[in-house]
Amino acid sequence: MHTEIVFPFLNFFLFLFLLFWFSRKPVRAMLEKKRLLSQLQLEAAELAARAAEAASLELQEKTKSLEGELQKLRGEADARSRVFTEEALARGALLSQKIAKETQEMMDAEFLRAQAQLQTDLLSLVEVAVVEKIRNQQGNEQQKKEFSHNMQTVAGLLAEGKL
Repeated sequence: MHTEIVFPFLNFFLFLFLLFWFSRKPVRAMLEKKRLLSQLQLEAAELAARAAEAASLELQEKTKSLEGELQKLRGEADARSRVFTEEALARGALLSQKIAKETQEMMDAEFLRAQAQLQTDLLSLVEVAVVEKIRNQQGNEQQKKEFSHNMQTVAGLLAEGKL
């Protein structure tokens, strides 16, 4: 009875031993390959992570550099716009002064022309008035002469007694 129980166990253990003995090298080789493959994949992942980190740092540096350039360009644009504004205001002030000067010159010329016209008109009016006064005086003198002549005639007629 012992043999019926012992032989199957022995047979089973012998089978396991032979299975272990013959499959040990291929299983170890397969496990070693898997371990090497896993190690290579892990190293590749680490390299990829380092490359990604380096690329990220590089992009951050480029971003900082671009932000610096952007700030510089903004500063330059602000400076240029201030200069342009100042130049435009200066040109506007010069143009305003020029227009004011030209306007003043035109007003002075118009004033002188109007003054000359007024003098001419005034002289014409004075001339007309003087001529009329002279005519009136001449007419009055003529009337005085006629009146004096008429009075002499009347006095002469009175003296002769004809009147």
